[in-house]
Amino acid sequence: MKKYFKTLMTLSLLIFLGSNLEAKVTYLNSLKGEEFEMGNLLEWSTLQEQNSKSFVVEKSIDGVAYTEVGSINAAGNSSKENVYSYLDLGATDKKAFYRLRQVDVDATISYSHTIVVSKAMTNNFAMINITSEIKDVMEVSYTSSIDSDMNVELLDEGGSILYSEMFGTKKGINDIALPMDAYPMGTYRVAFTMEMEREILTLKKVESTTEEPNMASKKNDKGSKN
Repeated sequence: MKKYFKTLMTLSLLIFLGSNLEAKVTYLNSLKGEEFEMGNLLEWSTLQEQNSKSFVVEKSIDGVAYTEVGSINAAGNSSKENVYSYLDLGATDKKAFYRLRQVDVDATISYSHTIVVSKAMTNNFAMINITSEIKDVMEVSYTSSIDSDMNVELLDEGGSILYSEMFGTKKGINDIALPMDAYPMGTYRVAFTMEMEREILTLKKVESTTEEPNMASKKNDKGSKN
């Protein structure tokens, strides 16, 4: 009789543990992605979670081979809305495939649907340092994601080209210097063009050498300020 009760208690405990380990995730909003200059932003939300452990973000360039790019802890057990987001910082691929690998506490996994985030802009380069007030030389630092050529144009306030030069650019951080000693004090614009990407910065030539890094106004090729 004791052996019977011991066996019954063991089976009851296993059934209880098994029911507690049951995992379930109900999505409120499925995975979606959006392009930003700094990278691709992924968002999703859940309405209910039971024994969930984590959401692993996987990425692919060809839609076949996926690699893990990040992981976010899940709520575990929840019956309220939970909103998640992940920024794939510095993503420059023209097209990227993303999916979620949802992992439960018992190590079982399930996959979300796959989304595609396409780049409307190339984002081949980004300014990281520029002096907005200069005297004889304007120094510029920028980072590039490719090996290419950078065309630099100095424009007056009316948009006429005063100076133009092509600079070889390597992947990574690049530094260039533009001669300004031949031009009078005043406001100028500098246009940087690489491939199909273009940025226009505004600067002032002054008498002093006071520098104010990263204070230039950034404009797109249509002239609207960002």
